[in-house]
Amino acid sequence: MRICPKCGYVDPPIWRNTKWCYYTEHCHVDELKVWEPQLAAMLKPGETVFISGVKYHLTKSGLYVHRIPAHLTKRPLSDSVEEPATEKACWNPLSKKLPSFF
Repeated sequence: MRICPKCGYVDPPIWRNTKWCYYTEHCHVDELKVWEPQLAAMLKPGETVFISGVKYHLTKSGLYVHRIPAHLTKRPLSDSVEEPATEKACWNPLSKKLPSFF
């Protein structure tokens, strides 16, 4: 569980880190209905809700909720919950060929 050192807010344990995204967390919508019913009532499938600097997005299937801090998204002022592109590796360690900088 995450605890804020300034205000003492305890984040519910339902939020899990997403494997394929660095800054996005997700939870199952049924868990959200138990822990945060007000937030679950505001979400509609395929739509994004912005609350105090965090974007919440219910997937089109309606099974999972993703959350990400707005300043870490690709377009902070839009409804997008897409993360910015990460740097791609310039060298494949499995190849026998060394990169030019070695």
